[in-house]
This record gives sequence, C-alpha cells and structure tokens, in this order.
Amino acid sequence: MSVHAVAIHEPDAPFETMLIQHLRPAIPAVLRGAAAHWPCRLRWTPDFLRQRYGEAVIEWQDCRDGRRGNGRLADYFALPDAIRRHIYVVDWDFRPRYPELAEDIGGLPQLALDWVPLIPAAARPELLWIYLGDAGTGGGTHLDNYGSSAWLAVLSGRKRVRFADPEGLSAAAMSRLDLFDDEAIAGLEVLEARLDAGDVLFVPAGRWHAARNEAACLSVTGNFVDGANFSLHRRFYQKQWHGRRMLVTELNRLHDMAAGPARELLGAHLEAALSDLRADLEAELRECAQFEAVLASGREGGHAAA
Repeated sequence: MSVHAVAIHEPDAPFETMLIQHLRPAIPAVLRGAAAHWPCRLRWTPDFLRQRYGEAVIEWQDCRDGRRGNGRLADYFALPDAIRRHIYVVDWDFRPRYPELAEDIGGLPQLALDWVPLIPAAARPELLWIYLGDAGTGGGTHLDNYGSSAWLAVLSGRKRVRFADPEGLSAAAMSRLDLFDDEAIAGLEVLEARLDAGDVLFVPAGRWHAARNEAACLSVTGNFVDGANFSLHRRFYQKQWHGRRMLVTELNRLHDMAAGPARELLGAHLEAALSDLRADLEAELRECAQFEAVLASGREGGHAAA
C-alpha cells in the first residue's frame, strides 16, 4: 500500500489550472482556505444550529454498526457524550426547508460551471448537504450519487478523506472496504486529503472515497455537474429513466386489467393510488424527455464544456 497526499492549491487557484489538472482528469484537489471567509464558516457553529434549527429533521448514522435513523437535530445534541461520539449526522439536505442557510455558502469560481439548474424541476436532485460529528465518526467507502462531482468545505474541526481505485474489485467489495484500515487496503494506490477549517476538497465524479473526522467537525458539501462529469451524469439519468418508464408501463397494464376480473382484486383504493402515481410519473417523464434532448446535445444555453 502507498498513500499519497492530494495536491494542494492556493484558495484563488485559476479555473484553468483546476480544469486541466483536476476537473478533466478527475483528480482530487484541496483548495487551502477557500472557504475561510464564507459566512457559513464564520456563523455556523453547533450552538447556532442547535438553537436556530433544533427542530430540523436530520438523518444520522451509528458508526459502530452502520445503522441509520432519523430524528430532530436537538435530540442529537441531547445525546449523552458516550453515545453521541459514535453518531454522525449525514446527508442533511437543508436547503428545501431552510433556504436561508444556503445563502451563507460562498462561491467557488475555481470550479466554475454547474449545469444542475438546467435539469427540469421535477427531476432535479437536491445536492447540498450538512455533515456533523465528533472525532472518529465518518462515512463509509462510496461513490457520489447522480454521476456528479462534489466540493466539500470544512467549516470547523478537521477531516481526513481517502480515495482509492478498485484495482479489479467489484462495487460491492469496494463499498465494504475500510479505506482507513491500512491492512485492508494493502496493494491499493490511495490518495489522502487532510482538511482543516476553511479548506475545500474537490471530489471528482466516479472516484471511490471515504471520510473520517479527525476532530469534532462540521462540514457542508455540494454536488455539481459540468462538462468533465457530464457523461457519467447522463448514464445515471438514462438508467433511472428506463426504470421509471418500465414502472409507468406496468401501471398502465394494471389499470387496463382493472376493467376485467382483476378489478375486484385490485380494489378501488389501489386503483385510485395507481392512477395518481401514474399521473405523477407521466408528468415527470414529460419533463425528463425535455432534458433528455439537452443530454443528447451535450451542451445547452451556450455553456462550454468544462
């Protein structure tokens, strides 16, 4: 096993540098101190979140066994220290309920374009998250969703992130691999980023990675789509839409069956539920078809591929 440090750049690194050295070749990078002056870096603290957003519903993970659950943010802070030190607040997609928090996040011209706003509203994923946990907590080895890349900003504390290529391992095997177990990753080439408060990490699409908090840590992550990861994002949506089309076809078949003996079996309540769900899916698919034209063209609105 060999562990190499992720490349570090100054906070004002030119977009052209990031494009050539990191975005296009999908190589991680650290922008040292790029979020140091963001309002969220200066304003968000555990006490601020507890007092202002204690009623927020968050998802948590028990890092001892991987078990997940939901609860109020206030309940997380109320846990005894002996329990809370194993609990990691994960994937808190705060923007739909608390859009004012998103206004505290600064820009990253170093990473330039984001094509996500081009996706129709019905199909547009929510790609902004908060993570919070004590030293030792962290997420397992994974690929980011939607074929997207991401930036990760540490607002307080310290975090370590490791990247590894599969080297012939299956996706299932990679997801079970502990990238922080040096014996388990023997033989793999590993990249490691050590992040302090104010640092931003570029996480390329399609790169397996895992994170661990080195101290009590609050961080925010945003996923994005641009010319560098567009092909991965397109494949994700094509696969997802294929499954939705199959579901619509099956719902239509069941609806047609309801005119015969199957009507009694399905029942009036199931028929109504199917009708509503089918209508929602068909409306979504109409919007997805519009965006599929954008995907086929590879560019939209004059944006140059990153």
